[in-house]
Amino acid sequence: MEIKLGCGCGQKYKFDVEPLNGRMPFPVACPVCGVDGTETANYYLAQQFPNPPPPIPVALRARAVAAAEPPPVEESAEIAPAIEIGPRFCKFHPATPARYLCNKCSRTFCDLCINVTPMGDKPMRTCRGCGVEVVPVQFRQAPAKSFHSKLPGAFVYPFQGAGIIILVCATIAFSALSFLSGGIFAIFTKIFLYGFIFLFMQNIIQTTTSNEKESLGFPDRGGFFGAAFQLAGTVVASFWLALGLEIAKFEDVPIPPEAMIAAVIAGGIYFPMALLAVAMKDDVMAANPLVVIPAMLKAPLNYSIAAVLTLLVFGIRQAGSIISSGAGSVSLHTRSEQVFLVSVGIQAALALLSVYLLCVTMRILGLFYNSSKKELGWYNF
Repeated sequence: MEIKLGCGCGQKYKFDVEPLNGRMPFPVACPVCGVDGTETANYYLAQQFPNPPPPIPVALRARAVAAAEPPPVEESAEIAPAIEIGPRFCKFHPATPARYLCNKCSRTFCDLCINVTPMGDKPMRTCRGCGVEVVPVQFRQAPAKSFHSKLPGAFVYPFQGAGIIILVCATIAFSALSFLSGGIFAIFTKIFLYGFIFLFMQNIIQTTTSNEKESLGFPDRGGFFGAAFQLAGTVVASFWLALGLEIAKFEDVPIPPEAMIAAVIAGGIYFPMALLAVAMKDDVMAANPLVVIPAMLKAPLNYSIAAVLTLLVFGIRQAGSIISSGAGSVSLHTRSEQVFLVSVGIQAALALLSVYLLCVTMRILGLFYNSSKKELGWYNF
């Protein structure tokens, strides 16, 4: 049979194989970067052969080998991977099954996302973020929970771990946008902040799809200006009709209010899936209708729930922005210290609410992807 694989470096390759007990009879590697793809191939074979012959338990196999003859030194030093129930995809490559676990940060990685240091006959594999040694792990699929049963936890997610501190820091960055005026410096600063916001949202989505138990955190990479471009491209791809009508209205073309409302609603329905596609594929071209519309039709029930909750959250956020603008105007023109403090407090509370709702929305999109990944088929090679 023919197997097609995708490597973390972006290379795709294929080969013919006759599976042995539902697994690879020989190792395979990426022809470009040389990363071992045997476990990834075994994962996809497991989808084709869900019930292979049961392997001999490790304890019985060890007794049989010990009774026959002493094992070679190299094999006795090798540690069999532990088996855990939970996530089985790399933190940074959602299509690649995880092979290693860092016990310090509790993140899982593929071969491409760890540091390998030669240490005699056996290299040391360490986490790039923590620097501690990772352990080989084979993940087994956990009993699946429905999308609906996971939704209440999305509203608690921002408060887990160091989430409150991260919420406050993100709120400060989010609030900085309203204090920036015109000028070249303000433009570049806004682009930087919007890029940070997109990376923040993307990190929540990718973290959720990799490990639902991982708490809220800041993005691990830079590229803020490229991320701002991805966010802008996603907005344009979703609301191009509403933007076009707005431009036409600016040119004194009569536009019925109903048409503008319908265009905004259509863009709002399209936007969550477009954002999810761009965040998962890390490519603004994923926001095109050829990717987004089929995905919306493949999981209509769960997506309708995710889209309604997303629109509701952004609607609350928009109402908060209107109230915040009014409070900001009062704080700039009042001479009363008490009124000024109350106005600033309202602005800060609404900014914190906006960031919280943003985290909840991205968490919901990540949970939606986890429940519908087979239907979407974005990473089926």
